[in-house]
Amino acid sequence: MRILSGDIVFQRDGRPALVKTVNKEEGKVVLEQEIDQVQKSANRGIKNNLLQEQREAYNAVLEDVSNSDKHQEIRDLYGTIQKLKANKVGDSKVLRYLENELMHRMNREKYTPKEFEIDLENIPLF
Repeated sequence: MRILSGDIVFQRDGRPALVKTVNKEEGKVVLEQEIDQVQKSANRGIKNNLLQEQREAYNAVLEDVSNSDKHQEIRDLYGTIQKLKANKVGDSKVLRYLENELMHRMNREKYTPKEFEIDLENIPLF
């Protein structure tokens, strides 16, 4: 598994930490354990394994749809994702993270937009 600066990891005792730096040559990772910094980094979801540009694109979309009305925010995020898919714009990995964030928000708010559709290929089969 690849660990990048900015990722959230969980220590053996279950406490979260923020990866500050990764030194592959020495095999060392420096962690920020201050909970305020960890929460600040994870305020819009855990973005592990995204490169800095991907994190910025992810955060930009969430900033654009930010709204005090959480149901409207969900509708806006869903609409943005649908536009990105239709126009085949953006990074597919960022799109998957946005879809995951949408699902999290829908579950948290117990709300699904009326026009909500899901691709059958995205439904896991067990």
